[in-house]
Amino acid sequence: MRVFVTGAEGFVGGHLIEHLVAQGHAVYGTTYLEELIDGHVPSGVDIRQCNILDETAIAELLGEHQPETIVHLAAVSSVSIARTQPAATAQVNILGTFNVLQAASELDHKPKVLVVSTSEVYGSVAELDCPVTEHHPVRPQSIYAASKASAEVLAAFFERVRGLPVVILRPFNHTGPRQAPDFVCSAFARQIAQAEAGMVDPVIRVGNLEARRDFLDVRDVAHAYTLALDKGAPGVIYNICSGRAVSIGEILETLLSLSEKKIEVEVSRELLRASDVSLLVGSHDRFTQATGWVPTIPLDKTLEDLLMFWRGRVG
Repeated sequence: MRVFVTGAEGFVGGHLIEHLVAQGHAVYGTTYLEELIDGHVPSGVDIRQCNILDETAIAELLGEHQPETIVHLAAVSSVSIARTQPAATAQVNILGTFNVLQAASELDHKPKVLVVSTSEVYGSVAELDCPVTEHHPVRPQSIYAASKASAEVLAAFFERVRGLPVVILRPFNHTGPRQAPDFVCSAFARQIAQAEAGMVDPVIRVGNLEARRDFLDVRDVAHAYTLALDKGAPGVIYNICSGRAVSIGEILETLLSLSEKKIEVEVSRELLRASDVSLLVGSHDRFTQATGWVPTIPLDKTLEDLLMFWRGRVG
């Protein structure tokens, strides 16, 4: 397939493109950056700088490449960044999604579009309602989640009214090598690697360690998105998740157990969120039935690879 990926510079974007190329697909895409970092996009992949808020630029690129499928990843994806930049988050995640869908709907053929949302749209979920299925009400509790829920409404409109074959994916937490330190697992791993290297004091500052989340390896996520391009049904929403809850404290304990350095843990009020969701774990039954996908990489392996990545980076 000819696959067009927005947000190629992102954490998932790089892993997805590697996976698509390995599967033999022709891959094109966009990056907001002037040049891609870390060289993680394989050579020969045509990635162009483009701001998805520029409706003319994204329309021209899609018109040039005429993709059969599109994976829309470009977004403000950090809850903490969204909290400090709410207007920019709304613009990128809502208007940017509109621009991509509008441009796709005007192509000579209508490509299948994966709109990547987030499990955060579910908001706070009672334990008796877990694991969360796609039928659960959408109740966003942050600007980030609200912007993604709004993008889902746009996606449903283009599918229902404009006839664009759109699939909505709701990934739960995912981590792994190359993740930015804005996210909890990567933040912990970087601090451990820096402490091991003597760059910082051997103290990790943490927020709420009791919160329980559903974590996936980013490489399992890339595999899921690739399957969704082929087997995902237009107009359908799919959870992408492990189906298992683990506390943030357990994540930290696992990472600390991989280090011989004595590191203290200190709770920071600045890292405690008033709107933090205490439990969020999903069901991937619908997606598994549609595609045969199941997660295959154990969380311990994911965290080990993440720590090794940061050891290489700080070293």
